[in-house]
Amino acid sequence: MRKKRFLFGILLMLSALGFVSVAYAETDPRLNGTWVCEYDDKITFSNGIFRRYFDGILYIAGRFNTYDTQITMWITHVYGMVFADFFGMTDRFLTRFQVLRYMRIYLERMGLSEEELLEALILVDQDLDQMFSPFSTAFSVSGNMLTFENFMEEGPLTFIRK
Repeated sequence: MRKKRFLFGILLMLSALGFVSVAYAETDPRLNGTWVCEYDDKITFSNGIFRRYFDGILYIAGRFNTYDTQITMWITHVYGMVFADFFGMTDRFLTRFQVLRYMRIYLERMGLSEEELLEALILVDQDLDQMFSPFSTAFSVSGNMLTFENFMEEGPLTFIRK
C-alpha cells in the first residue's frame, strides 16, 4: 500500500508539472500573421499554431512557443502532397503515425521480405522521428521583418509581413 501511495504521489507531481509547463507556454504576439520570403515560401503564425507553404501549397503544420528570443516549433502534420509519390495523396494532412502506416502499406506492395520490410520501416521511422522532433532557433522581429537564425536547419531566413 505504501508503495502504491508513493507512486501515486509521483504521478500527481508529474501531471502537475506537465500542467504548469503547458499553462506557461508563451507565444510572442508579434509573430501572429502571414510572413513571406524571397523563395516563394510563406509561413503563418496564429497563437501557437503555424502553417508553412511552398509555391502556394500548404505542406506542414504544427505548434510553436516562444521564450524571449527563442522559438521552439514542432511539426504535428504534413500535407499528403509531400508523400504524393508514394501514396498519390494530395488532399489531407497526415500525422507521423499515419505516414508510417501508409509507408508500410507502400513497402508491403513492393513485395519486400519481412526482414527487408522491418529494416525499411526502421529507417522510415528514424527519418520521421527527426522530421517530427521539436527544433529551436533564435528569432527577431524588427518592424515588418522576421528573421530566424537557423530556420528548420535551412540557415538564416528572413520573412516580410504580408
